[in-house]
Amino acid sequence: MADALKHDWKFEYCHPHNGEYWYKCSICGASDWIANYGTVDQLDPKECKPAANKQPWSNVTREDVCIWVQDSDGSWHTACNKTWEFIDGGPADNGARFCFHCGGVLLAEPFTKNERMPT
Repeated sequence: MADALKHDWKFEYCHPHNGEYWYKCSICGASDWIANYGTVDQLDPKECKPAANKQPWSNVTREDVCIWVQDSDGSWHTACNKTWEFIDGGPADNGARFCFHCGGVLLAEPFTKNERMPT
């Protein structure tokens, strides 16, 4: 039996507030993080499963998505029950394509002031 394909983890960034080191697999696009005192061998050991086709968004399902909704104060509330804030701009302005917590494909809904009050 052939050996399972292993992830090829590449460093993405370090979260400035909690020191999480985020990595992304260059083969399948999976993402995972370790604490600042952790080691790379602690990243997700599951088998790497690259997509059969090269269109990255074609296999995205509802379960792969994390919806972020911005409130009137500028905070972003996620479908995975986290809250994020940006010093300047929003997720797209800061290069965020995946949720920092669950790793889901990020879909952002910015706050828009409603001109009419509900009756």
